[in-house]
Amino acid sequence: MLAGLQAGQLAQADRIQLERAIEDYNKGNSEAAEPILRDLAKGHPDEFEIIETLGLVYAERGELQRAVPLLEGACRANPSSAEAAANLGVAYLKLNRIQQAIGTLRHAISLNSKNSQTQSSYGQALMAARRQPEAARAFAAAAQGEPDNPDILYNWALAEFESGNAAQATKILARIPPKLRSPQAESLCGDAEESQDHLDRAFVCFQNAAKLDPSEPNLNAVGLELLKHWSFDGAIKIYQYASEQYPASPRLQAGLGIALYGNAQYEKAAAVFSRLLLSFPSEAHARLLGISCDALKTQADECEELFRYLSLHSSDIAAASLAAAAVLEWHDTARYALARELLGNVIARDRGSADGYYNMGVLDQAEAKWNESIPMLTHAISLRPHWSSAHLRLAQAYKHLDQNDQAHREASLASHFRSEEDAAMQNKREVIKTFVMDERASLAVSSAAH
Repeated sequence: MLAGLQAGQLAQADRIQLERAIEDYNKGNSEAAEPILRDLAKGHPDEFEIIETLGLVYAERGELQRAVPLLEGACRANPSSAEAAANLGVAYLKLNRIQQAIGTLRHAISLNSKNSQTQSSYGQALMAARRQPEAARAFAAAAQGEPDNPDILYNWALAEFESGNAAQATKILARIPPKLRSPQAESLCGDAEESQDHLDRAFVCFQNAAKLDPSEPNLNAVGLELLKHWSFDGAIKIYQYASEQYPASPRLQAGLGIALYGNAQYEKAAAVFSRLLLSFPSEAHARLLGISCDALKTQADECEELFRYLSLHSSDIAAASLAAAAVLEWHDTARYALARELLGNVIARDRGSADGYYNMGVLDQAEAKWNESIPMLTHAISLRPHWSSAHLRLAQAYKHLDQNDQAHREASLASHFRSEEDAAMQNKREVIKTFVMDERASLAVSSAAH
């Protein structure tokens, strides 16, 4: 911002010095201007041009604590200066003194409502205060003066999107020429299109963002969009590349594992999740490994990490239930005792675990304990009445015990509910949906924080 000169009561020599300092400052040579202004301020601490320009020098250097008292003094010396009020408001904003910034910038606008940069700064202060609808109006006013400014248009679109006006945000972003669209603008475009269920358009926007800036968040956004479309081959390629570029990112590794899982490459998925659990132990990662291992028909070395994890985290009943289910799926008789221990812990900790009771019933049947399986399966059904597999297992138990009427009834229920249930596909859909929703929510929180 250029400094002006309106010297009044200064002596001739001081006016010459002030002219020289302002000329140096306006040419970008604040190093030369600063000592002159500092000396002048000692003798003229209330002279508007001196303290305003010296405050701007410090502000541009990032020395805001030194700048603010000078800029405040300048506003007192010349309360009708819209520019001085705007400069002070921006300094307050940079210091995160949000309410002072809002009040000062509002005052600056009352003095000159046509200054687009002041309107834009006011909008940023309102955004920081989470007053998005008001911020949108400020950015709209700023855009009237600078209709082609991509930064103002982006901020306006962001304020509209966070106000719940996704369609309006899309229209505003469309005003930014393609060559001037930043990665942030493309990413916001993706969010806005996605919230309107324009998934194909959202994917194009996220892809453009990743091309402009192949950062970890942008690559993850593209991968998530491919997962949402069930485009697993494409998601695998994106996440493989992204994981190589950002090997310390657990969510990229998780995304790769989910893509492999969705593509029915369960052993490869288990290998990814095994490494992930080893490097970043968490209940979420243990669950992903458990789901992949449960999908395997035979025991795999990649799943050993799950059992090692459970030996250290006995309270993780979700992973314990999945590990026991995997043991049953593999018919790993050597681990039946461990499976019973895991399931006993699950049921003891969570009486509402339908999976825990069901798997205990399956384990009882695997060990020919047909009578013992009945209460377990019955309880599982009470928690999940339309569970076809549980009704079928219960029918088998009654048949082995020659209770044919009950067996026939449960078999009929199993047949009836089977039309409502494709367990494997339903489980896969839920896993992918949950992962995508959790990641999108995480991205939204991260964006809001910034």
